[in-house]
Amino acid sequence: MRPKNDFQRQVVAAMRKLHPATKRQMQWGYDNSVYFYAYRLKNGNTTCMECGHAFVTEGGMEETVCPHCGKRLTIKETKRQRLSQVGYFSIITAVDGMQVLRYFFIRTHQRKEEQSTYVCTEVMQRWIDKDGNTCTTSKLRAPFTYCIDDWLCGSNLEIRTHSTAFPIVDGCSVYPKFDTIPELKRNGFDGNFHNTLPSALFESLLTNPKTETLVKAGYHGLARKFIYDNYKDFELYWASIKVCIRNHYAIEDAPMWCDYIDALRYFGKDLHNAKFVCPKDLSAEHDRWMEKKERKETEKAIKEKIEEALKDEEKFRRLKSRYFGICFTDGLISVHVLESVKEHLQEGVHMHHCVFRNAYYLKENSLILSATIDGKRIETIELALDTLEVIQSRGVQNKPTDYHERIIDLVKKNAYLIGNRRLAA
Repeated sequence: MRPKNDFQRQVVAAMRKLHPATKRQMQWGYDNSVYFYAYRLKNGNTTCMECGHAFVTEGGMEETVCPHCGKRLTIKETKRQRLSQVGYFSIITAVDGMQVLRYFFIRTHQRKEEQSTYVCTEVMQRWIDKDGNTCTTSKLRAPFTYCIDDWLCGSNLEIRTHSTAFPIVDGCSVYPKFDTIPELKRNGFDGNFHNTLPSALFESLLTNPKTETLVKAGYHGLARKFIYDNYKDFELYWASIKVCIRNHYAIEDAPMWCDYIDALRYFGKDLHNAKFVCPKDLSAEHDRWMEKKERKETEKAIKEKIEEALKDEEKFRRLKSRYFGICFTDGLISVHVLESVKEHLQEGVHMHHCVFRNAYYLKENSLILSATIDGKRIETIELALDTLEVIQSRGVQNKPTDYHERIIDLVKKNAYLIGNRRLAA
């Protein structure tokens, strides 16, 4: 597509100044964007699919270290001879006063008893100027396909309509050495993304003064929440946030704090009062006010609310039915999508949190999943559908479990399943 304005013309000119990824960068991308496996036969003969070295492992082992190349390998018991994987990584740099995020696609070719090989191709770039204007350049993807990874690698990087593949590609690993424009440093970026997608953080810092205020005050969790929620609730909490900033109050758990403020608002409490908005024990106060809210609602009112919620079943199915049937496991933990309003109710009752009361099932940009072990609920996960990032994951009474990081990692690794359904719809 031809450039249509001065900014796009500046992007086209700056593209010529970008250097190809170095061998070190590509090797780092390979090491951090694909998994490393060992294929084992039933007799214990094991082959490292990275270097081709053959060795013996004991039955029942799930991981091992290759004695030849030193890679930590996940063991799969299979007779397969070949393995092919795809992955992405990004390089962040600055050109002509613009921030550019460069996304590289990696496809591996692995075969038993052979050294693995891979191909690395730059498939997309996201350009951001100092005023927050954005532009996407990318290669073409195969037409009439729902697969994110069907890139036409021989096509040119050109200005294109913002790709539907971007939210999935954007969540990849970031090469640790990067350059940023001075305006980002001025607005509070300290080199740490604090679990926020780089593109979303950069665009917000350059366009939204409230994000700048939150980042400079150290409220990265709140900034992340509002960025992923498209800022729609900023004004509801801003007065209370300013009270927290003045009192140097640390908000360790942004979603829980927002739920707590919502409960205070429900009871008509003064949200400008530090006594309320800066609790010493947020978790305890959150639980206390949520329980108080429950007590205030009579049994009859609760039943009426349930009946009304069940009437939303059709709307819920219209919003989320495309994701029904998605489930995945790492062998111990299983994660599945909640497929009815009633399941959200049961999840809220068993986990003692507000996933049902706050009608998460009707949030258009959220998908609720349940993590279980042997059928027992462990944590409830909220996933942002536009970015495929985990917004929150809660155990019983909103407390994290020993499996918290493992659950989040499992969801991130399988988020492409949800992304593919979203694209197909």
